[in-house]
Order: sequence, then structure tokens, then C-alpha cells
Amino acid sequence: LGRRIVELDLLAVGMYCCICKSPLHLSNTVGEKLYGLSGIIMIRCELCATVTDVQTGKRGPTRSYDINTKAAIGMIHAGIGPTHLQNFLAECNFQSISENTLKKKAKELGKQIGEVANTSCRTAQEEEKAQSTDNNVEACFDGGWQKRGSGWNYNSNTGHSTFIGKESGKVLSFELRSKACKTCEYHQIRKETVPDHDCHLNWHGSSKAMEADMAVTMAHRLKDDGCEIKVVHADNDASITARLQVEFDNISKKDDQNHAKKGISTSLHNISKSYRELQKDETRQYILRCFMYAIKGGETEDDIKCNLERIVPHKSLPNGKPLTSDGLKEELNSLVRKMISRSECITDLGSTQANDSFNQLVSVKVPKASIRYNNKNYPKFR
Repeated sequence: LGRRIVELDLLAVGMYCCICKSPLHLSNTVGEKLYGLSGIIMIRCELCATVTDVQTGKRGPTRSYDINTKAAIGMIHAGIGPTHLQNFLAECNFQSISENTLKKKAKELGKQIGEVANTSCRTAQEEEKAQSTDNNVEACFDGGWQKRGSGWNYNSNTGHSTFIGKESGKVLSFELRSKACKTCEYHQIRKETVPDHDCHLNWHGSSKAMEADMAVTMAHRLKDDGCEIKVVHADNDASITARLQVEFDNISKKDDQNHAKKGISTSLHNISKSYRELQKDETRQYILRCFMYAIKGGETEDDIKCNLERIVPHKSLPNGKPLTSDGLKEELNSLVRKMISRSECITDLGSTQANDSFNQLVSVKVPKASIRYNNKNYPKFR
């Protein structure tokens, strides 16, 4: 009973008796064998009474049904698990597919998905080099975790990061870190010898330290592939900058536009706690725009320095009134001097918005709210 997924062209070809070649009728079905979402219909011939097995779906080179493989691909693409897929099929009144079958198919597909991803990265590297000036490749870096952090506590078992080309906007390289492997844990709890398997455990440090280690690993890989990174656009994480500069003498670090803007906004908000003149949002936003115009409007360090020095002598604010507090003036001048001291890092700002978009896509494929996905080996192929 219920609904079935049938490939009509295959069914039409198979609806003939295997002995007398006379047409078969579905009303003469005497049995059915289900193999996941596909199977075999057993139909009795009206002329010779022979029971013929009629396939309802195509099989691949390994003799497994294609629809089961497609279901596993769809499960990965939709960012759901076996239980979600089974619930969907149940509501549609389709036959179910076992969790073990889906996991087996997903594991088989994981290797092929990884190969396609690596090929795509190599193609993007060639494209980025072709678009870069004098082969000076610039890339934007950012990382993410599969479990939400509170801002001061990061304990995710898995993390990922990407280098995205500044010119092409495509992923040049990606890396993953995992502090857990279910196969290893299963046998270690039982004090058994861990058999040979595709182990995903490749990190023993803190979750926060994953990001810097992944940046160094990807930078070395890109160098070996002939796409050496000269400039990295990233947030102001000192550990990432320190690790990269220790490993590479000729690599330079520049700020990310979004993080630079966020840093200035935070500084203005902190100043506003002591000076009521900045407590209005429109005033802070106006000054923030002045800083960003000064930074993005300069092509060289000298241009940026000159632009920043012009910010504090305001003629007017949004309401047409100038700033009058001497203490506030000194605070703003201090912020200007701080940005001038970092003029080399804020010249020709890049953006990690593409990285953030990628991280958002990963959170769809591997939901952060699901501990089931975070503690297992899902992120590697998802």
C-alpha cells in the first residue's frame, strides 16, 4: 500500500513477460520487493502464468538503486538528516528508506564531494592568479564553528575556515578541524583496538585555536599549489596574524572592511558613555561615516592619514550644531591617531562578506542548533 517512486520509461520497457513477451498488467501483481525507495514488482502473465520481475528504478554500476543515492544527495543538500527525510517520506505516504542505507550512501558520496570541491578550488586559484596584478594574490580569511560560541566560551568539536580570492570572490582553499571521532570513541569506551577507518580526528587543542592553525595550513597548501598568498584580509585576531607572519616572511595582513567599521563603531559607543554629545545614534553614525569615507577614499597611506586628520574639526553634525566638549575632542583625536597608526593595514580594505556568506551556507548544511550534526562526522562532506 502507499505511493511508489517509479521511473516510467524503465517500467514501460519491463512490462512484458520474460517468457512469452506478452504485455503485463499491474492488476496482476502478486508481490513486491522493496530496496529503499525503489524495488521490484512481481507480475503474473495472463497467458503463461509466469511471474516476471519488473524493476521500478535504475541501478548504477554497483547494482545499487540510483534513487537511494539521489535521496542521500538531497538529504545532504537540504541540510537535514535521515530522521527528517524519513518523516517527510512518511507524510507523503512513500515507502521508507533505512537510516543505515542513507548513512552508507552519504559516506560513499562524501569522498566524491570532496574531490569535486578540491577541483573547484584549483580552478578558482588559476582564475584568481589571472586576475591579480603581478601575480600578487590577495585573499580574505574567516573561520566558523558548528556550535554557537557565547563570545568568551568556544567549545565546538568542529570548525572550518576558507580563503576566498579578493578578485574572483571564489573559494581558493578550505580546511576543517575536528576534536572528535565517533568510531574512535566507540572502541575506546569498550577498551577495544580501534580498527583502520577514515578518522576525522585532527585537532587536540582549544576550539578557538583552530582558526589560526587552519589559516597556516591553507596558506602552505596554496603555496605548494603555486598560488601563494601575498596579502590576507581578515579580522583583528592577533593570533592569526602572528602565526602567519612566523610561517611566511613575505605575507602582509590588512584589515577587513566590516571588522574595521565595527571596531570604530565600538570605540564611538564606548566614548558615548562618558560624553552625552555622542549618545544619539545619528551623531555616532555620522562620525562613523566620516571615518569610513576617509579610509575608503584614500588610495595611499598618506591620503588616508590626511583624510583622517580632517575628521575632528567638524563644521556641523546632523542637527547643524558643532561639537564643543574639549574632552570629547581629545577622545576623538585619540581615535584618529589610533587609526593613523594602522594606516598600512587599512589601505585598500578587503571584505570578508563572502566568507560570512559561506559560513551562513555551512550553518544551513550543518545546523548549529543540532548537537547531532556537530558531534559526528557530518561537516567533512557537508
